[in-house]
Amino acid sequence: MAKKNNPGKISQRMQKQNKGKKLSEVWIDGSYLSHIEKSGAAAVVTDHDGKLQTAVALDLNEGFPVSASRDTELWAAILAMNTVPAGQLGRLVCDNQDVATQISKIRGGTFKPDYFHPDISEALQRAVSKHPYMVVEKTVRGRGKIPIAHNFAQAAAESDDDQVKALSRRYNLKQEAVLYNVLP
Repeated sequence: MAKKNNPGKISQRMQKQNKGKKLSEVWIDGSYLSHIEKSGAAAVVTDHDGKLQTAVALDLNEGFPVSASRDTELWAAILAMNTVPAGQLGRLVCDNQDVATQISKIRGGTFKPDYFHPDISEALQRAVSKHPYMVVEKTVRGRGKIPIAHNFAQAAAESDDDQVKALSRRYNLKQEAVLYNVLP
């Protein structure tokens, strides 16, 4: 059962059930290139055994409110939750504590939407509601599939569709990655 002092946390029992249901795992990263004022987000989708399936990248340079690296990480989480069909995301892995914290706050009813741009707040709350049993795990940069997500996020920040396709081949994705400029 979830700890009483953290109502947004998913229990270990639920984590095991998610694995048994063969739900997808998604590794996310955002890229904020402040020196050239460009940003992107990406999500790498794996099956329940961690095998790469596909990736999605989001060019945040036009029409997305981004004022800091944290915003790109939140957009990456939103992208991931919008990409995987509702109820099919078992585990979301990020390297940014704020993503894990905000999702936990949404679930626990303590989220403060005024702290973020309204577009981010609304999209994040809507996306979290689609995946009630999703486990959110914060990891260290450079672990697992985070470097792969980072490469796709940088390609998205540079609006480089050719690089996204090249990364698909490099990582031998089951389905070719897609670069979006609007949320899927």
